[in-house]
Amino acid sequence: MSENYHPSAAKDFILRKLRESKFIDESTERSVGDTTTFLRKGDQKPHKRTVRVYSPSDEVNFIQATGLAISYGFIGELMEWYWENKKWKEGEYVARLD
Repeated sequence: MSENYHPSAAKDFILRKLRESKFIDESTERSVGDTTTFLRKGDQKPHKRTVRVYSPSDEVNFIQATGLAISYGFIGELMEWYWENKKWKEGEYVARLD
């Protein structure tokens, strides 16, 4: 594998974890094409609390998935998901099981 390999995460997993987050108002979920949006709870202006998940396939790229996981409190679950589903561990290495 290349040095720059970073796995993507399943869109369903990311959206489920956002819906479960105490920071997100799940009633605000909207989807248009490949983009799903939510609003954070709070009294900021809507453009400052909009959360966007862009996924042209059914996968969210590593950078966006990790950023969302850190911001909304599910980074541990994401790291477990990466190990169980992609055989990838934190620390930039891949464990081969063959």
